Amino acid sequence: MTTKMIQEKLTAVQNYLNSGNPEKALHLLDKEIHQPELVNARGVCLLRLNKIDPALELFKGLVFQNFICMPSTTPSLYKANYLTALLLKGNTPTAFDLESTLNGSSHPYVVELKQAMLNWRRSLPWYQRILCTVNIYPNKPMKLPFEPGGI
Repeated sequence: MTTKMIQEKLTAVQNYLNSGNPEKALHLLDKEIHQPELVNARGVCLLRLNKIDPALELFKGLVFQNFICMPSTTPSLYKANYLTALLLKGNTPTAFDLESTLNGSSHPYVVELKQAMLNWRRSLPWYQRILCTVNIYPNKPMKLPFEPGGI
C-alpha cells in the first residue's frame, strides 16, 4: 500500500471519527493490516467503541514491537493511545509509570492526554496525591474529558 493510499484511508477514518461514526471508520480498516498508521487507527476506532481489551492488545503490539521494553523509536502518539487504553481499563499505575515516555511530543492528542492525567492526579484526595508521589496510584479507570485516541 502506497503512502498516498494510507493517507487517504486515514483521512476517511478521521472524517468518520469526527462525525461520531467509529463503526463505519472501523469497517474501512481490515483486520489484516500491517501499516503502523492503520493499526493505530484501528485501535482508536476500538477505543471509541469501548472495546478496550482488543484495543489494548493492538496498541501493545504496536508500541512494544515484540520487544520486552518500549523502543525509543516508537512514536509518542502510539504510546499515548496505549496509555489511554490502560487508563480506560483501570490500569492507572502502569499508565502513569509510562507517562514519562511521552516527553517532548507536541502532538495535540499527546498534549491533551498529559494535561488530563495531570488534572486527574490533582483531583484526587490529598492522601492519594501523596501516594502518587511514590508511584502508588489508585487502580481505577480514568474518565477522559475528550474522545479517546488520536490518529
